[in-house]
Amino acid sequence: AVQQGNLLGTSFHPEMNGETRLHARFLELVAARRSAVAA
Repeated sequence: AVQQGNLLGTSFHPEMNGETRLHARFLELVAARRSAVAA
């Protein structure tokens, strides 16, 4: 997986093999963005 700013990209489907790290990273980015907007 790669990240540039708010963009994430993969060359695979993490949901197909039970891999959860990408989804966890996505949720971290969402939470950080929500905190920044609320501040």
